[in-house]
Amino acid sequence: RLAYRQLRLVGRRTQTFVGEKMQEMSRLQNQVDDIVFRQGTSDPAVRSQLNEISASYQKLKAQVDHSKSRWNIHKAQWKTGDAAKIVAQLDKNMGALFNYTKRMPKDPVDYACKSQRQIVGPMKVSASIPSKAFIKTKTNFSIRISGGDSPYYISWEASNGKTVDQTLTSSGRKSCWFRFKQPGDHTVNLSVTDSCAEAQVIMCKSNLKVLDYHVSLEIPKEPVSAKAKFTAQVKITGGTPPFSVSGNLTGTLQNRIAQISQTAPDTPGQYSFGVSVTDAEGLTLKTSKVLQVNESLNANFTLQYTSRKPEVEFPAYVTIKGGTPPFTLTGALSGEMSERFGEFVMKAPLEPGDYVFTLKVTDSDKNTVTKQQDFEVKGGFTAVLTPPKEATAPGKKASLNLKVYGGTPPYTLSMLASGEMKGASTNITLTAPELIGPWPCVVMVTDKTGQFIMASCDLDIQEEFSITVKRPGKAVAPNTQIPMEVVITGGTPPFMLRGDFTGEVSQRNIKFNNKAWSKPGSYLSYVTCTDKNKRLARHSFTVVVGNAPQVTLTPTKKTATSKESVSVTYSIKNGTPPFVFSGHANGTTSKRQGTFKVTMPSSGTGLQVKTTIKDKESITAAATTWIGISAETLLTSNSANNDVVPVREYYDQSKRKIKSVYYKNRRSGEKQGISKTFFKSGTLQGQCEYKDDDYCGVRTLYHENGIRCFEEDHSSGSEKEYYPSGQVKVARQYVEGKLHGLVKLWYANGSLEMEGKYENGKPVGKYKSWNEEGEELPLKTFWGSAHVRASSRQQFPSDWGDWPPNLP
Repeated sequence: RLAYRQLRLVGRRTQTFVGEKMQEMSRLQNQVDDIVFRQGTSDPAVRSQLNEISASYQKLKAQVDHSKSRWNIHKAQWKTGDAAKIVAQLDKNMGALFNYTKRMPKDPVDYACKSQRQIVGPMKVSASIPSKAFIKTKTNFSIRISGGDSPYYISWEASNGKTVDQTLTSSGRKSCWFRFKQPGDHTVNLSVTDSCAEAQVIMCKSNLKVLDYHVSLEIPKEPVSAKAKFTAQVKITGGTPPFSVSGNLTGTLQNRIAQISQTAPDTPGQYSFGVSVTDAEGLTLKTSKVLQVNESLNANFTLQYTSRKPEVEFPAYVTIKGGTPPFTLTGALSGEMSERFGEFVMKAPLEPGDYVFTLKVTDSDKNTVTKQQDFEVKGGFTAVLTPPKEATAPGKKASLNLKVYGGTPPYTLSMLASGEMKGASTNITLTAPELIGPWPCVVMVTDKTGQFIMASCDLDIQEEFSITVKRPGKAVAPNTQIPMEVVITGGTPPFMLRGDFTGEVSQRNIKFNNKAWSKPGSYLSYVTCTDKNKRLARHSFTVVVGNAPQVTLTPTKKTATSKESVSVTYSIKNGTPPFVFSGHANGTTSKRQGTFKVTMPSSGTGLQVKTTIKDKESITAAATTWIGISAETLLTSNSANNDVVPVREYYDQSKRKIKSVYYKNRRSGEKQGISKTFFKSGTLQGQCEYKDDDYCGVRTLYHENGIRCFEEDHSSGSEKEYYPSGQVKVARQYVEGKLHGLVKLWYANGSLEMEGKYENGKPVGKYKSWNEEGEELPLKTFWGSAHVRASSRQQFPSDWGDWPPNLP
C-alpha cells in the first residue's frame, strides 16, 4: 500500500510541475508575440530583450523534458500486478499533458516573426526622388511603405557624404531632405528593413542633377517693433537674369543683390516672410524666414510732484511697453534699464521758474520715444558755491563761483568771504592751503531781510599735474630716430599717454625714440597724459627737421633817447633762403646779413626788439635784443630832480585815476608816504601809508558807497571790520600776528553779539554772547587749550584785486 501511495504521489506531483511550467512557457510566448508585433526584432535593445526571454523559455522546456524522463522510469517499475491499472490511468493523464508540450514552439521569437508575416503580408516600398535640385537649397525626398512588419528602418545615403537614418513605426509615408553645395550629378541610395526580416533589404538608387541656382533671404534675426522699419535683403546665386520676385517682396531684379526697406505689421506675433524668385529660364525657387514682431515701443514718464523748492529731491517713474530691452535713457534721466519699470530720484533745479523735463528712451533696435513733463520750481533762498573743475595746487590761487537764488538783495557775505554782494553771482578768489586732499569751503549769505543760508563745497587740492617732453634742442635729420623723454610731475599713477607715445605706464620718466619726418620742416607734436583720477595734462612742442636757421640781432647802440630811430643788424646762419621776416622787421630776403630800423617809444624804460624768420622749408627761428631808454629822458618827464620822483599816478583808458604811489627814491623803488587805489567809479577803494618801504600808521578799505569796511592800525595792532551801513562788525587786537586781548562782535542792528578775551591766539576766560534781541546766552569758559578759527585778515572781495596793491 505504501508503494501505491508513493506512485500516486509522484504522478500527481509530476503532473502539477509540468502544468505550471507549461503555463509559464505560454506566458513567455505571449510576451514575445507582443514585443515582435509592437517593436519588431531589428533594434539591438529589443533583440537583447527577446534573447533573454528565449533563454528562460528554453530552460523551462528542458525542465519539462527532464520530468517526462523521470516519469518514464517510475512507470517501467509498475508494469505488472495491481499497480498496472494505476499506472495506466496516470500515464493516460500524463500522456495528454506531454503531447501538449510537443505543440509548444522550439524558438518563440522565430514563431512570433512567422506569425506576424502571415498577418501583414510582404513589405512594399515606393520612393519619390526628384530628378533635379538647386545648390544650397533643401531638396526633399519621400518614401511610402506598406506590408511587412513594423517598425521599419530606413537609411538614406547621398553622394555628398551625408547620411540620414530614420524609423517608421507603422506603414505610411516618411520624408527627409539633403542640401548640396556643389552643382553637378549626384546619387542618392535608399535601403529599408522591416522588424522581422533583417535579411530583407530593398535598394533604390537614383541620379540627381543639382543646378547652380540659389536664393537667400536675410531679415532681422532679433524681434522688431510693430510698425517699425526694417531692411530685407535678397541675394541670388546662379540663374539667368532678370529675376522676377513675388511674395512679401515684389518686382524685377537685374542685379543679384537687392536691399528693400519694409514696414513690420501693426500687430505683434510671428509672421512668415517669404519670396519666390523666377529667372529668365523659368526656374523658380522659394525661400522664407520667420519674422518676430513685438509691440511697438512706448514709455510713460511720471513725476511724483509737479512743483518743488530749489534743489529738493523727488521720485520719478518710468514704465516701458513694447520694444526690445535693454533700454537706454537720456535727457532728464540717464542710464540703462533691463526691466520695464524703473524708479529714479531727481533733483529740482536751483533757479525758480517753469521747466520742461524731456526723457528719451531708446531700445536695442534703435527705436526711440520721447516724453515730456512740466515742472515748476517755487521761489526759495538758495546759494551754491562751485569750486574750479580742475584741482588746485597747494599755495596757488583758486576762483570759486557763488550764485544766490531768491532772497532780497543786497547780500552780506561772511566766513570764507566778506563784504556786500549786490548781484546774483560773484567769484571768490582764495589761496589754497599747503595740504593735499579736499578742503572744505563755507560761505554764509545773509539777505536784506536777515535770512541767511550756508553755501559749501570741497576744494580739491592736489599736487600740480604736468607733463614735459625733453627732446633735442636743435634740428634733426629726416627719417632719423629722435631720442625723447617724458617727465610726469604730480598726478596719481597709472598714467595713460597718447600722442607721440601711447600706452599705460606707472613710472614718471619714460624714454623712447620717435622717427623724424621724411621732409624738412617745422612740425607740431604733442603728448597728453591722463592719470588715475582722470586729470589731464598736455605738452605741445615743435620738432624741426632739417638744417634749422639761426638768427642774431645786434643794435648799433644799447641806449637811445625816446622816439629816436636805431639801426639793428641781423645775421642768419644755416637754413634755406629766401627768408621771410615778421615782427619789428618785415619782408622777404635772400641775404644772410642786413639791417633794419626801429623807433624808440616815447615812454617806458626801453624797447625789446623781436623778429621771427621762416626759411624755404618753413623752419622758423626767432631772436630778441634790448635797447634801453636813457634815464634822463625817463625822469625829466616827472620831475626836474633826476634822483627823486615823488609820485606816480596811474590812469585807465577813460583817463580816470586808479592808483597813486609815492616814492622816496624812484630808482631804488623804495616807497614813502600815502598810496591809494580807486574803484572804477572813481571813489576811493583803499589807502595805506609807507615809511622806509614798509607799512606804518593806519590801513583802511572802503565799500564803493564810501563807508569803511576794514581798518587796521599797524602801530597799535588794532583791527576793525564794518557792515555796509557803517556799523562796527568786529573789533580785535593783534600782538606779533596773534589775537591778544579783548575781542567783540556786533550784529548788523548794532547790538553786541559776543565778547571775550584771547591770549597768544587762544580764547581764555569767560565768553559772553547775546542774541539779536539782547538776551544773554549760556556762558562759555575757556582755559587756554581750545582753538577757534578766526576770520582771515587777508580775505577781501574779489573786485578789490590784490591788497595791499602790488605797486611798481
